[in-house]
Amino acid sequence: MPRLTVASIEAFHRSEAKKISDSQKGLLLRKKAGWPTWYLRTQTSGQDMLWLLGAWRRELEIDDARRFASDLLYDLQRGVTINDEYVAKKRVALGLDDSVVAPSSKPSFIQAQRAYLEHIRAERAAATYADYSKAFREPLLDPLEGKPIDRITREELAEIVDQISLSGRQRSAEKLAVILSGMWNHLSHDSNIRKYGLERGMLRRFKPIERKAKPKLIPGAVIKREPTPDEIAALLDGGLDEISETMRAATTLLLLTGQRITTIANARREHFTREHYPRTERPVLVWRMPSDNLKSKRPHAIPVPKAAYWTVERIQEGWLFPSDDSSSGHIYPGSLTHLFGERDLKLPFTPHKVRTALTTAVRAAKLGRDAPKLILDHAENRSGDVTLTHYDFWEELEEKEAILGAWLAEIDAALERRKRIAA
Repeated sequence: MPRLTVASIEAFHRSEAKKISDSQKGLLLRKKAGWPTWYLRTQTSGQDMLWLLGAWRRELEIDDARRFASDLLYDLQRGVTINDEYVAKKRVALGLDDSVVAPSSKPSFIQAQRAYLEHIRAERAAATYADYSKAFREPLLDPLEGKPIDRITREELAEIVDQISLSGRQRSAEKLAVILSGMWNHLSHDSNIRKYGLERGMLRRFKPIERKAKPKLIPGAVIKREPTPDEIAALLDGGLDEISETMRAATTLLLLTGQRITTIANARREHFTREHYPRTERPVLVWRMPSDNLKSKRPHAIPVPKAAYWTVERIQEGWLFPSDDSSSGHIYPGSLTHLFGERDLKLPFTPHKVRTALTTAVRAAKLGRDAPKLILDHAENRSGDVTLTHYDFWEELEEKEAILGAWLAEIDAALERRKRIAA
């Protein structure tokens, strides 16, 4: 049996092999969550036993593993009873662990991660699944792969996220924090908590330290910001008169509701219905958005502001914003971005920044930090059954009307200011 070297272990790591033995009696390497990990095989009363010593390189180099294995074999020859607790005490003595803990039977971080990604694949858009998968390939997460999910602490994850932030990748750090928080929320849900043993709310308000990123200075580039209510009012009060009716209607609906450009472009007349709130009989135009066109892949509905009724009722059936130049029959989502850009309206903000401005206005109205999510179709950190009863749907729609009202009040106030100035 050959004596293992760094080169042979690295070759083993790259190979498809599952295990490799050393010339040291009983010492072998097996792959745990894809990483070479040292084990010692012994025999007690004719029964094979396998003791986990530690991960190669991350915890034990070759000589360290051989000394650890030799000490355990010596103890075994002296009649010492070898069990998990005894090996755990040895690890503490070697400085590998701070204290003896009972072995965990919960899935490892990599196993939990895969389960969460399967949930995302089933419930969210393909692009979201790809985005989350890419985030989980962060090299700083590698040391956690084989660790039981219930033994991972908030401090460990915070350290990883902060290291990413310190490297200048602030947005990547923020994205990973959101993804990890969503994963913990999902795995600690009532249906999963027994399997994974996670503490509810462990990653509540989890985010990296805020650091201002240095903007990349590109000659002639304009740094986009969120619009002010006065800028929105200026567009609605004649600022869109020079563009086509279709694009004017699409832009108006976007400005007043803050929906994504893809959702706007894919809107159909049959998605909008005149109805009445059951409790008050108050009329309302409801926009029911099918899950196929939404990033969250779940149905979404909002009340349409009265100032936007004309954008809907100008069309009798079919696409709300048709286009003869498009193979799909409706305007291309990117055409709204181009409209806001340098060639057309030359605005200092993008369509997405309208959503940011809406969020700012709603939070300023102190309606709750998560209130904008009900309007903007944000699925992050929202859990539970998405199927609402008839009563719940209308109760939530009234709540959405109040939330959207905070944004519309800012715009109405700006329109009034324009009238006073004009007078």
